[in-house]
Amino acid sequence: MKTLVFLVLVLAVTTGFASSQTYWDLFNYAPGTLVPGWTEQAGDWTVDTNKQLVSEPKFLWQYITIDTFSALNGCTEITAIYSASSSMKLQFGGCAMRFQNVNTCVMDKIQDNNSSGDFDRFFVYDRPGTSKYVDPKPHKKTVVRLMTFDKDVIGKIDIDLDGKWDHVVVKPSTQTPAAGKLGIAGFGGCIMDNFKFFDAAVRLDPQGLPPAPGNLIVLQLRGTKNLAYQCACSFSNATGIQVDSRIIPLDLTNLLVVSTQVPSIFQNFSGNLDSNGQGKAGIAIPMAPALSGLGFYFCMITLDPLAPNGIANISNDLRIDIK
Repeated sequence: MKTLVFLVLVLAVTTGFASSQTYWDLFNYAPGTLVPGWTEQAGDWTVDTNKQLVSEPKFLWQYITIDTFSALNGCTEITAIYSASSSMKLQFGGCAMRFQNVNTCVMDKIQDNNSSGDFDRFFVYDRPGTSKYVDPKPHKKTVVRLMTFDKDVIGKIDIDLDGKWDHVVVKPSTQTPAAGKLGIAGFGGCIMDNFKFFDAAVRLDPQGLPPAPGNLIVLQLRGTKNLAYQCACSFSNATGIQVDSRIIPLDLTNLLVVSTQVPSIFQNFSGNLDSNGQGKAGIAIPMAPALSGLGFYFCMITLDPLAPNGIANISNDLRIDIK
């Protein structure tokens, strides 16, 4: 029945949008310091004439949080753009989650670490606590993603804007996981655009087998406790599937239908999350060397008859590349 509900929802939808998420903000507001639905936690944030969100050009760690949501496990995303017009070369932009106050949150940021006029270091932070970083090749525009998954804080960046993550940084948090606000972090006049939030989280089991022919890969699921869930896969997610104001991050490819109907390969793709909101699914990759190099996307939704269109949560898209 859950598979049927999912397919009926998908096949009934005819309108798609680029991108995918529970919430999406393009900052299409009147230029000025009023950002509807958001609260400035530090700094003076501005919507500019390009309909982009700009941090204050000063030496200050700045945060702005969205009023509507709070999350323990989930995923946020922002496009960070280096501002050539800022009075400061030292800039950063990124995401914040589990935000309690300016000194208590987890976050990531892409930064001009040497004031050279471009982004060259990517951090994942506990605040308070320590950080972990990687140095990508210098660039001026980045898609930055932050996911909280139990004790792990996971940061990802796409520096060539091709839809694939160029660097992934995983940092075990030293904080006790607790739900908190979510939003954006900025410094020095950095520009932000295209904010997304997914209110469920999925990832490959870090202790499991890699995606390779003949392997059973394990997918970890996090969402609202005790709800039914449905997973699916697709060869692309460029369009997405609109459901009310939300978008499921999969396209209507043949793989989407197959992945909900072949349980011998796509294992536990429907079921119920436990009392902690946790679950697992699996993909038994056939022993076919020709599959090496194939990439596809995985997503989970949770189902609740009281939720709009029967869908409670929508997870992040997870790209899986068979080695």
